[in-house]
Amino acid sequence: MKKSILKNDLQICFSRKDCFEIIFNSVKEGILVINSDMLILNLNKAAAEYGGVTRDRAIGKVFSSVFKNHFRNIEIDLKKAFKKQGPVKGLSIDYFEKNGNQKKLMIKTAFLADTESSDTRMVILFEDITELSKLRRKLDQQYKFQSIIGKNKKMREIYWLIERVADSDATTLILGESGTGKELAAQAIHEKSRRAKKAFIKVNCSALSESLLESELFGHVKGAYTDAISDRIGRFQLADKGTIFLDEIGDLSLTIQVKLLRALQEGVIERVGDPTPMHVDARIICATNKDLKNLINNNLFREDLYYRLKIISMKLPPLRERKDDIVLLVAHFIKKYNLKTGKNIQSINDDVLDLFMRYPWKGNVRELENAIEHAFVLCRSKVIATSHIPVEIKDIKNDCCPSEEIKDEKKLVESALIKSGWNKSKAARALGIDRTTLWRKTKEMGIKEHPLSENNSQEKLFKHNTFVAT
Repeated sequence: MKKSILKNDLQICFSRKDCFEIIFNSVKEGILVINSDMLILNLNKAAAEYGGVTRDRAIGKVFSSVFKNHFRNIEIDLKKAFKKQGPVKGLSIDYFEKNGNQKKLMIKTAFLADTESSDTRMVILFEDITELSKLRRKLDQQYKFQSIIGKNKKMREIYWLIERVADSDATTLILGESGTGKELAAQAIHEKSRRAKKAFIKVNCSALSESLLESELFGHVKGAYTDAISDRIGRFQLADKGTIFLDEIGDLSLTIQVKLLRALQEGVIERVGDPTPMHVDARIICATNKDLKNLINNNLFREDLYYRLKIISMKLPPLRERKDDIVLLVAHFIKKYNLKTGKNIQSINDDVLDLFMRYPWKGNVRELENAIEHAFVLCRSKVIATSHIPVEIKDIKNDCCPSEEIKDEKKLVESALIKSGWNKSKAARALGIDRTTLWRKTKEMGIKEHPLSENNSQEKLFKHNTFVAT
């Protein structure tokens, strides 16, 4: 009896136009219908409010005349969509309410084919993603420090040191293998310092010959040498009141080292061809991937300069020592190259992640980024597969992993399991892999459930161990 009554009520309701209007206007998302001439054919109450007009006044008007004062001009994107007969993807706009509050709206579109005419109509959906956008920013801040990506324990120690180093003008030496992000660390120190509004000048000390580098660093006067047809301002002068970053400091000649030492100790430089001392106020940050102590032993680097440079020193960990950051880095690079290429790649598959976790990454983060860029060239789907990544990474599956690599990965997997209370689903999500992949790894590595898994003591035991990405 109740089912019959409900059925009758529904039939009566949907036979009435006003019932559709009630539903149409009760939807919180803004809904708008336009034709290829950009005329508004219909819109609901929410969409009209975004335009600051009533529905009656908006219908029949050109889209831009109603919404131009409330959104940035998206008419170009809509016209392109009409031309291609394809949906608008991933377009977000800023919307300002009357009280000045800013909202973030996501634009989605779809096409309606008119069976009675050849005219095509577009449905536009305005979805409020303000809160979601705030959550994403908050999440990014947890995983990101300035432009550096990662939340591994070693990286968090680097962030802590950068915060404190930035407060002073102490000369800082950044050590680490090629591709570990030494320049990003130097940039972060500058941006956190009182000099942030002044120049950040970068110099690659290995890219120029001794004579050219001296002129590049300190400048020269007209006639100092054959090609010096005018005065030149050096990088130290450009960095005055700011920061100068000297990369590949281990490649400096002994002659340049002497002049750099004077700049550090006395705060003065001399331009090539001009013996007049010139005072500069530049914070000096240096970086190298070389063993400076070994260079000192071979009389290739001055010991007094070394100790003057390393008032504060930090060593960036190689990627193989922070593999729990690989998932975060991959997501970051996918987002970066989606914006750069206009593609919509979502992720990597489990096989690729497995290879990434086993690969030694001698080129570190830079090599990982190159691998993702390589994949973007070949990938035509939403998921990066093994066929899309460089051959040297694929070949790792045919090689025996070094025992040290296996040990590091085993520690990472075991740590995730313990932190999750041996819940394999939670641990797999924390590691960014499929539950089946995790099950296979635990079997291959001989990982068995820890006897302390039924209480909380394992969390204390591993509190200061590897920090697993979530």
